Amino acid sequence: MRIGDIASAMGKGLFAGAVGTAAMTISSTIEQKARGRDPSMTPAEAAGKVLPIEPEEGKEEQLSTLVHLAYGTAWGAPRGLLSLLGLRVPPPRRSISPRSGVGPCSCCRSCGSPRR
Repeated sequence: MRIGDIASAMGKGLFAGAVGTAAMTISSTIEQKARGRDPSMTPAEAAGKVLPIEPEEGKEEQLSTLVHLAYGTAWGAPRGLLSLLGLRVPPPRRSISPRSGVGPCSCCRSCGSPRR
């Protein structure tokens, strides 16, 4: 394993983290507007607890979005390194059930899935 391999894996991870975080941000913004709820300030509040920052009045939402994007993107680097080491995410164990929408039930056979 060369330094170039490590840098490439981290770069790919950062890119994937940015794209994934942007997609999640877009979908949550659509959901937020559709339901008429206020944006989450949790990322800005968390940043204020660990960093010496405090957003200006009226800029809390911008700070929250920036922290959210930075956090999601930054997690891409270690994920890229894990991939380089051959560690893969296991496939999902459950699929979407057309009847319930949440996955095959384990308590009965009404959805057609075998008991687990």
